[in-house]
Amino acid sequence: MNVPVICPGGTADFTLVVTNTGNVDLTNVSVIDNLPAGLVYQQTASNTCGGAVNAVGSQITYGPFNLAVGASCTIVIRVGRTAECAGEQTNNASVE
Repeated sequence: MNVPVICPGGTADFTLVVTNTGNVDLTNVSVIDNLPAGLVYQQTASNTCGGAVNAVGSQITYGPFNLAVGASCTIVIRVGRTAECAGEQTNNASVE
């Protein structure tokens, strides 16, 4: 869902695509997402990566999971807003 502004009571989705561009299968992969200030994790709308989901405060961790050479998986995170309305937000995630 692409929304230009998110306000309290509204939601927006962040889509994370994880791709193994290397030449070996990966094991024990984890994705760590630190939500921007003012956004609150509501749910994981979809997760084709697998592994456990652990949400603590504004940090959401997915995994561990395996990812074959050339394979991709997708995680969709639904968030809400705690206070005043806000426009464009940048969400940063890392893969380990």
